[in-house]
Amino acid sequence: MVGTQQKSERNREEDHSTKEHQSITSHVKEKPVTASSSAQSAADEDEMVSSSTRDEVPKFVEYLLVGAGTAAYYASLAIRARHADGRVLMADVYRKLAPDEKKAYLDDGTCISYDKCLIATGGKPKVLPELESVPESVKGRILYVRGVDDYRKLEDLCKSSKSIAIVGGGFLGSELAYSIQRKYKNVKVTQIVAEGGLLSGILPEFLSKKASEALREAGVDVITNAKITAAREKDANIEVEVNGSDNIASDCVIVAVGIQPDTLVAEASGLEIDSRSGGISTDAELRVRSDIWAAGDAASFYDKTLGRRRIEHWDNAQISGRLAGENMTGARKAFWYQPAFFSKIAPQWHINGVGITESSLPTVSVFAQDNNDNESCQRGVVFYKGDQGKIVGVLLLNVFGSAIDVARRLIDEARSVEDFRQLAKLFPLYKTETEEQT
Repeated sequence: MVGTQQKSERNREEDHSTKEHQSITSHVKEKPVTASSSAQSAADEDEMVSSSTRDEVPKFVEYLLVGAGTAAYYASLAIRARHADGRVLMADVYRKLAPDEKKAYLDDGTCISYDKCLIATGGKPKVLPELESVPESVKGRILYVRGVDDYRKLEDLCKSSKSIAIVGGGFLGSELAYSIQRKYKNVKVTQIVAEGGLLSGILPEFLSKKASEALREAGVDVITNAKITAAREKDANIEVEVNGSDNIASDCVIVAVGIQPDTLVAEASGLEIDSRSGGISTDAELRVRSDIWAAGDAASFYDKTLGRRRIEHWDNAQISGRLAGENMTGARKAFWYQPAFFSKIAPQWHINGVGITESSLPTVSVFAQDNNDNESCQRGVVFYKGDQGKIVGVLLLNVFGSAIDVARRLIDEARSVEDFRQLAKLFPLYKTETEEQT
């Protein structure tokens, strides 16, 4: 089965013998910064990080990591692998940098000098203004999820609630809705989606609607075209007003409407912010300016194949963190790898994607035909068309194995969507006999 979707194309500009090892790390804003000194090899991770007080923070480190998430962690691994004697400071308590002086200031005013610096501050959840004006008694049952502590609180809420409303129809909101429904059978899960279907910013419209149907079949009450206009406390519950008239009551509300890059430190430091994506502008080597790099969710980097991009997936955080760490230690590597993403939002909805997968782009969809059912969408591939009809993104539904690497190659080679019938044959859209028997 083949489907096409035509929408106006966006203009994308170019804006595309180990001896002593010492490391210092902090993951907590309110508590002491972490420091350690170890004579073990760089592979001995447990000995590299231990707690100590802010008084022990050095006046100078060779490698300063602003942020303590995935990108910063993988940058530290790359640095340790290439410069085992280098001293690394990882913390998320910075206020600003003084780039010309190569100094950083912590939130308490402590000054640290550095040689090389990475900004990997990640993102922070977008806030719904309609939920910010509610009484304090209600705010305690509204949760924005981002960090580990948020998920621990979510676990407690799931155990104590009979009903949960999830706001947001993207990856996080859909994954949470499916996971909670699957694990907590006695909890009624309602997903409130402002758009016409799930993952509407990524999937073609017909596939977005089918995704909504699949999650409904899994037991989640998916309400689409539903914009929250107010929230209030009622009978010990939270009542969310939708579209100015309908009311949805639940024990708690989980908000997952996306993130925005955390650029507070970068802005306070006078660094350039990409006006289109909101991220910290870098070159192809993730360099922001002399001796400063950026990686992860907050970085807007130049991709030689697809132009300027900012990506919010784990694979990108890992890869960009490693690349930044290598370049901080003397490598001069440009970003060439196409990070992928993976999600499962329903029992038979495994999604893999790579490249620019935005529903605003024209798409061509090819699906395996199931028992002469032309409406079946069990296994398929969606090609996203950029300038001159070139493939800029590929999304796979229930297609596994090396398919994602094939998709990467099509993007790197700038293959034309016009060849979609031949290109679709590169993907295992039909099950093998072994798969059919299992």
